[in-house]
Amino acid sequence: MVFNPLNNKYQSDNYIRKERKFSFNHYKQPIDSMFVSYYKNIFFTPQAPFIVDTTKDDFSIADTAFVCYPDSIDYSSFSNEGVYFFSTLLNAENGFYLFNFGEDFPEYIKPTDLIKPLSYLGMSETIDLDSIDEKTAKLELDKFWLSKGSDIERSRELIKHFYSRVKFANKYFTSYKSGWQTDRGMIYIVCGLPDFIIKSGSDERWIFKPTDSWPGNEFVFEQVDHKFSTNHFVLNRNKQKSTGWDDAVKLWNSGEISNYQNQ
Repeated sequence: MVFNPLNNKYQSDNYIRKERKFSFNHYKQPIDSMFVSYYKNIFFTPQAPFIVDTTKDDFSIADTAFVCYPDSIDYSSFSNEGVYFFSTLLNAENGFYLFNFGEDFPEYIKPTDLIKPLSYLGMSETIDLDSIDEKTAKLELDKFWLSKGSDIERSRELIKHFYSRVKFANKYFTSYKSGWQTDRGMIYIVCGLPDFIIKSGSDERWIFKPTDSWPGNEFVFEQVDHKFSTNHFVLNRNKQKSTGWDDAVKLWNSGEISNYQNQ
C-alpha cells in the first residue's frame, strides 16, 4: 500500500507529485526494498478511428531500473514523467505502479503540453510535437487558435471548450498514459460527450445521435487487461463502418465546437 509518511494516510491516487512524499508497505509482511522499473512517458497517440491502428506501446524492456528503500526514498529518482512499476522481484508480473504525468495533471498549463492534443485536429502534420520547445509551442498555439476563431473572443471560447475536454479526459480516461492519449479520450475531445453510454460486461458503447452538423455514430470500446492499469479501453476499429470523424474535425477547424449541446 502507498501512503504519506508524514501523516500515515494512504494515498488516494497513483500520481507522483513533486511536493508530495510517499512510501509503501505490505499489510501482511514487512518490505525492506523493492525493484522499480521506469518507462518513459513516450506513448503512441491513437490514429483517427477509421484507421485500423495496430500500433501498441512496448513495455518489454524498461528504460531504467533501480532499487527503492521505503525508509529512505530518493524522490529525485521519480522526477521524470512516466510509469514507475514496483515489484519485489526484478521483471516480476505482480506489483504496483505510480505515474508521473507532470505537476499540473490532469490540467495542462505548459505550451508543450497544451499543443500535443491538437494532433487530433491536424497540428502534427506540420510540426514535430514531441521535440518542440516552450517558446515555439506558445507561438504555434496562438497561431492555431487565432486562425480558427473569427475573432479573439471566439478563439478564447474554442480554447476553453477544447481544453476542458482534455482535462476531463485526463481525469476519467487515464490508464498507463494520459487520458487525452487514449482511444476514449480521443473520441471525447473531438466529438464531445455521447448521448448514451451503454456498458455490457467489459465493453462500453458510446452512442451519438445525429445533429444538423454531424451524422452521429456509435463507438465500441473494449476493456483490455494491462499490467499497469485497470482503466485501459481500446476502440474496436473493425466495427467502425463510418465514424463522422472528418466532420467533427472539420467543425473544430472551421471555428465550431463539435457536439456543443452535450457540454
